[in-house]
Amino acid sequence: MMIPTFLLALAAAAPAAPHRPSQAQLVQVKALTEKLGTCHRSRAAAGAATDAEVDRIVASTLAACQARVTPIRAVLVKVIGADAADATLAAKRVQWEDAIRRIVAAERAKR
Repeated sequence: MMIPTFLLALAAAAPAAPHRPSQAQLVQVKALTEKLGTCHRSRAAAGAATDAEVDRIVASTLAACQARVTPIRAVLVKVIGADAADATLAAKRVQWEDAIRRIVAAERAKR
């Protein structure tokens, strides 16, 4: 799941970061990632109900939920810096794509 990964990224990068993540930042990232996950799940499930190709559903889900990523990046930038934040989010994007594909497959298997 994405929440622990973000929290681990914050904790692991903290010694080299401009400052250690505060408890409030950790709670904020957790809440933001939960909202992102909800967005991914709902969009992927809706896409699965269509005849669209999986790659198109993945792309449209990521695009539709992009606004949820922006505040996560802002917190990451404060804690680990822009380059590390971008690298973390790039790695997460691959995981999100896989998760969306799994959601679509599971939803379509229910048909």
